[in-house]
Formats: sequence, C-alpha cells, structure tokens
Amino acid sequence: MRHIVAIDMRYVENLHSGLSRFSLNIFYNLIKYSSYEDLHFIILMPPKNISKDLNLINGLDLRKVKIIYSKNKRGLRWKIPFFIFDLTLYSKLRSENVEFFLSPYIDPPFLPGIKVVSTIHDLIFIRVKNYFNHLRLFKRFLAELRIILTLLYSDNILTVSRTTKDILISRYQFLPFAKEKLNNITVIFNGITTLTDSKKRYQKKSFCFNNEYFLYVGDRRNHKNLFYTIKLIKNYNLKFKKNFKLIIAGSDSYKNYKLKNFIKANLFVKEIINPDDFVLDELYQSCTALILLSFDEGFGIPVIEAASRSKKIILSDIKIFKEIAPSHSLILDLKQESQHVKLLHDYINKEVKVNPQIILKKWSWKYSSLKLKKMLLSNLI
Repeated sequence: MRHIVAIDMRYVENLHSGLSRFSLNIFYNLIKYSSYEDLHFIILMPPKNISKDLNLINGLDLRKVKIIYSKNKRGLRWKIPFFIFDLTLYSKLRSENVEFFLSPYIDPPFLPGIKVVSTIHDLIFIRVKNYFNHLRLFKRFLAELRIILTLLYSDNILTVSRTTKDILISRYQFLPFAKEKLNNITVIFNGITTLTDSKKRYQKKSFCFNNEYFLYVGDRRNHKNLFYTIKLIKNYNLKFKKNFKLIIAGSDSYKNYKLKNFIKANLFVKEIINPDDFVLDELYQSCTALILLSFDEGFGIPVIEAASRSKKIILSDIKIFKEIAPSHSLILDLKQESQHVKLLHDYINKEVKVNPQIILKKWSWKYSSLKLKKMLLSNLI
C-alpha cells in the first residue's frame, strides 16, 4: 500500500545552522534508505532562491519524491508559536493523502487527520537563565508555551539524545495529554557527515593557519560560554608562555554585541564565519583540540565530528557531553575553574589514542534514518 509522508524542510533557511545539518542529513538518508518500502515523500522547501544550495535531492530516486517550494521565508514564524493552522497547507496535504508530517523542529502546524512527528532538540532556551539578552521572563514563558504546544499538536516526538528525552519526561510528565507521548519518544541521534577523498582532492585549499590553535565550532549564543572559553585560553597562554590561538567557526546570525567586542579585544581569537564542509574539515584536521564548554546542549555535533578525526576534545561537565563524549575527552567541572589551566596543560601534553572507525560506526546518519523509518512503518501498519 502506498504511504505518503510530508517532510517540513522550510526551517532550513540557514544552511550552516545545526538544525539545517540535522534536517538535511536525516531526511536525505530516510528517503535514500526507503527505496524498498512503499513510502513516497512530499518535501516542503524554502523559497527556490534559498533551496538551490541545499543539495537535498542529489542522488535520490525522484520518482518517489515531490517538492513544493514556499513563496516566502518563515520570518516571524521562527519565533512566534501562533501560526498553528495553515488552511492552504492543510488543504494541499489532505489532497495529496498525506499520512505523516515530519518536522525537524518544534511548532508544528495543527493537521487534523494527519499524524504529526516533531523534533525537540533541547530546552536550552528555558533552562539557561541568561540565554536571552532582553525580556527574559517573557521570552522564557513564550519558549515554554512553544514546547507545550508542540507536545499537544504532535502525535509522536523525536529527540536527538537520551538526555533531552529524560529532561522532557521530568519536566512535562504532569501534563495529561503528554505522558504517553513522552514515554514513547524515539531518540534519533545526530550522525557524522564524511567527505570522500575524491571531493577533498578536487576542492581548492581555502584555509591556511600556521599557529597552533584550539577550535570552537558553533554560534554565539550565551549558553555556549564563549567569554569563559576565551579567558581560559588567554590564562593558559600567559601561565605557560604559549601562543595558542582560538578559532571560532560558525554562524554569527545571533547578534551578541558584548561578545563581539570581547573577541575584538583579544587578538589571539580569530573568526571564520559560516565555513563550508571543506573548510570545516581542514579546521578539524589541523587543530590542537576542539573546545566546547557550554552550559547546556541538545547534542553537540562538533564533539563527534572532532572525534571522527582523532582529535583531542575539551568539554564542560554537562549531562549530554557525558552521554556522547569519547573516553579520551577532557571533562572540566565548570564549578572548579581554578583547576582548569593545569588540567588543560596536562591534557594537551598527553598522548591520546582514538579509533575513528568506532566513532563513525556509532554515530551514523544511516543508522538513525533506519530507526526513524522503523518508527514510521510501525505507525503505518
């Protein structure tokens, strides 16, 4: 029997965000590894001028795929959870006999008669008190409401880690409509995207940096703890007379002006905005260590990406990092800052061995997509 699944890719307007990387990889592999099932897909894409760079459908069997492009960007729909009923979209999906609607994020539309699957990556915007720079109480209330509405309108919930699943159960199990959904959450881990040798060979070298450096990969939001990361490396250089740089690679779409000025005041910090996969691969390959001292995370893709390249990894002692970090990582207790410089020095000068094949096997987009497919099929029978 032919089953129609709609995939909401309209969120993927910023190609370099963690959400985009998750969405592109998990849904590409879901479609790729569903060739033997009678699953057909409708993909809701951003406007054409944005979608042309996504490369979502390259190499896929398009006989089972239909693409619908949005007329406009999502805009405020990213931030305000009250666009829950879209009559035009609903009519289109019903006319196509869609059975499942997959969202890689929160705030799904209300679609009576269609099973909605939403993805909750984290609750950072609720759990980290200084996540927002302004109107914090109002924005945290709005964020809480978005999660509750997501639980209400979704038939199934995905999370990207067991940590997020546990947090959701602990926080929302008192909601009568949510208890069963929370207990039945499917954990779909992030995976590692590898570049083939042929692609690397023909890609022009775009980055060259002679100094030793620590690498941070991510955006500039407050929970990333970048102020302290910069201070730690600065103190390490002063104490041990080193000249390590810190490279901050990622999106600067989150406007953190205090951090921007702090970066400018510390000349050993360099920024690379929106690096593509090839530049990011070079940065990982050449760094001394990845450093990620976040107060909270939903997963932490850079951790497994660095591990797959046999790099040293320096992390904060949060639950998700304890879940995903390889055994050779340095875990720093954020409440014991006085110990960090010495621990960092000892770790950097210690030899560590990593088997990247174990990492690549454990964190696989293929495996995660097969788990998602199994969940879909079990609800379609």
